[in-house]
Amino acid sequence: MSQMFRKKLWRQIVSKVIQQKLREEREAKRAQLDGRHDYILSIVASCLGLEKSDVEDAILEDNQIDRMEQFFVANGLPHLMFYYQDPEPAEGAATASPPTQLDSHQPGNTKKVFVTDGRDVALTGVCVFFTRANTLKTITSENIHRDVNFNMLDTTEGGLLKSVEQLLSDVFIPTLRKINHGWGELASPQALGVKQEFISSLESFVSVLVGAQESLQEKVTLKECDTFDLRVLKSPADYMAAANSAETTEKIEACMKVWIKQIEQVLAESNQLRKEADDLGPRAELDHWKKRMSRFNYLLDQLKTPDVSAVLGVLLLAKSKIIKSWRELDIRITDAANEAKDNVKYLYSLEKFCDPLYNSDPVSMVDAIPGLINAIKMIHSISRYYNTSEKITSLFVKVTNQMITSCKAYITNNGSNSIWDQPQQVVTDKIKAAIRLNQEYQRCFHKTKEQQEQTPSQRKFDISEMYIFGKFDTFQRRLNKILEMFDTISTYSALQDSKIEGLETIATRFQTAEMQAKWEAIVMNLKKKHYSFLDHRRLDFDVDYEEFCKSTSELHVTDLELLIDRVNDLVEFRIDAVLQEMSVSTLCVLPEDQPVTCEEFVKTTRDLCIKQAQNLHLKSTLVEEASNELINMLMEFDHGQKEEVKAVEEISSESKTNDPFEPEGESDALSHGKHSDQQAIFRANVTLSIPNIVMVPALEEVQQALNRAVECVVSVSKGVGQWSKERISKRKMNERRMAALKQDSSESESDDGATTHRSMTDGSSSDISASVIQAIPFQARNYYKSVSENKEIVKLVSVLSTSISSTKKEVETALDRFSRYHHIWRKDREDSMQRYFWIKD
Repeated sequence: MSQMFRKKLWRQIVSKVIQQKLREEREAKRAQLDGRHDYILSIVASCLGLEKSDVEDAILEDNQIDRMEQFFVANGLPHLMFYYQDPEPAEGAATASPPTQLDSHQPGNTKKVFVTDGRDVALTGVCVFFTRANTLKTITSENIHRDVNFNMLDTTEGGLLKSVEQLLSDVFIPTLRKINHGWGELASPQALGVKQEFISSLESFVSVLVGAQESLQEKVTLKECDTFDLRVLKSPADYMAAANSAETTEKIEACMKVWIKQIEQVLAESNQLRKEADDLGPRAELDHWKKRMSRFNYLLDQLKTPDVSAVLGVLLLAKSKIIKSWRELDIRITDAANEAKDNVKYLYSLEKFCDPLYNSDPVSMVDAIPGLINAIKMIHSISRYYNTSEKITSLFVKVTNQMITSCKAYITNNGSNSIWDQPQQVVTDKIKAAIRLNQEYQRCFHKTKEQQEQTPSQRKFDISEMYIFGKFDTFQRRLNKILEMFDTISTYSALQDSKIEGLETIATRFQTAEMQAKWEAIVMNLKKKHYSFLDHRRLDFDVDYEEFCKSTSELHVTDLELLIDRVNDLVEFRIDAVLQEMSVSTLCVLPEDQPVTCEEFVKTTRDLCIKQAQNLHLKSTLVEEASNELINMLMEFDHGQKEEVKAVEEISSESKTNDPFEPEGESDALSHGKHSDQQAIFRANVTLSIPNIVMVPALEEVQQALNRAVECVVSVSKGVGQWSKERISKRKMNERRMAALKQDSSESESDDGATTHRSMTDGSSSDISASVIQAIPFQARNYYKSVSENKEIVKLVSVLSTSISSTKKEVETALDRFSRYHHIWRKDREDSMQRYFWIKD
């Protein structure tokens, strides 16, 4: 008893001595603390909601203070971390004595604060960390406030991945977007590119973190076998005994049936239609397949666990019928995992081509489109699983989505400004860049499709273009309406100070206080809308846009109605009607009752072409004058009425820019009569020219006659003068009319009454073709080049130039039918008669 008492007393004495020694060491370390330690520990206490003295006592234990010293010295540690959690040291790790327990007055609280390098203990609680950018510099009490940064990670609710994701997305990335120093000269494109590329890489990493979290949440763990204790299966004899027991086999089959049900659920979910947001970019496609690969790989790993192997072994020995279903599922899981792995591999190769969609503007994005489409084409061609129309379409749709998202961010400065907060010209240039991006995107896509069509061995894009480009086209229509609004606003605003000739009356009327107040109210009402004008899915804009156009038009209703009536009459009767007459002009008449000779056909065609060349030139001149009159009429009216007369302007613009003498009319004239049931055109005779039977005229002569008629038809375009590229004023139009009247008068008074025409040949009258063409009127600037070089015309002329000659075999066959009577003209008549009479005598 006394011995036990002495041992107990000895332990108490030793414990007191040790505690006293520890207190002395702690106090000695406390005496070494300075302002740097105080700054660090105060922040830790504040972040964790603890008393500074408690944090200090915990850190002074063991050699934790030494790590702080290594953080302060030159060439020291770049970071310092404090964990506040239940201590769970890694297995086999060398750990110090247990740190002091904090908040001991709170029952059940065992959390402790300690310094760590992050390698020996996993973070399960809160981490307060300090960093310094320049490790070459010593940290002092004077510079610690400037050179040391701190932050914290709280993993108690969402876990480590969620904590890091929130820190990056909520703190670092927004801060970096606003920081303009440290990137070099931001005025240079290189510095802006470096900043955007770095931020984009951070955003990409955040996306990876999100995907990793989702993969962990979606993983499927096979349930433990609760119908049989698999731990008893140790030797082959145990497996054989279990297989021979019907009761044991039934229990193990029940376990496998549970796993089969779980696996079938996973496969069923993977085959379901994916529910995704309608604005996801191509990175989402990679994330999807990465999560799917992780899910199936995790499932495959579980199929290799001892429990699954034990169950499978017993049922194989028992020759269970359920093994067949298990093997089928195993194949399906393996195939699904291989598909996900293969798709991830190819989508990773696409990632570098998709990066410009996220970290560049529409202007520079254009250069990346060819490489991106070629990369998708390559995946479509060689991928084992990702070559279906469904998957490629989904990928293209996501590319389109990201382009639209980037365009919106570009126009609004990443959402910080609306279209009204920026200079109008700046927004206009941005919008035009976005429109050009869509145009180049579709152009490159169509070019790639054409290349595929020209290479039969290549796999073709069998996808819906409407589904791929429909969103971008809708977005572009919204952008076009915004540009039209800007144009209208600029025009009306300019009227306030307008001094343009012809607009004085309108400008004066608009400059009144009442009109100006109405106009400002219209614009202000538009700017007060709270939705985003770039959201092409918001139908509110279309309603407000129509209201804006209506309100704008009401500023000048009476003048506009009068203008529209005048314009409609002019377009209907003096432009459209005349153009319709020109389009049905006949240039060649084919015989209806009986064939004609070659000379008659050429002469008829020539006379008709001469008449129609004069007629078409006259009508073209009338349309040109009417179009100029229309343009002058619109120029004299309020330029601000753009929206209401838009249709009229389009008509006048089309009439002014498009050739009134379309090649289609000539094409119709040339192709008329090419059908097999057409009545014969040329009359030819079969003539005996001993010793041969020939066709008169010869086949070559008929072909030449047709060629002359064709050239005559095509040459009609030489007699139709081109329109002037400059707008003709009223005064010039009147002068042209007077000159035309004088010319008609002088021609009517001439002796022969014939119209003189400029020669287009060398004047040789012996050449029939030249004489035909020479008779057709000639205008110095005409449409002959555009007509004669038209692809359809060239093709048809080429066909007609050999159409008669190509019937040579048929003609020869027809002539051969007369060869049976050759004895009539091949033998001498006198000899034949004498022989006849001699035989008779």
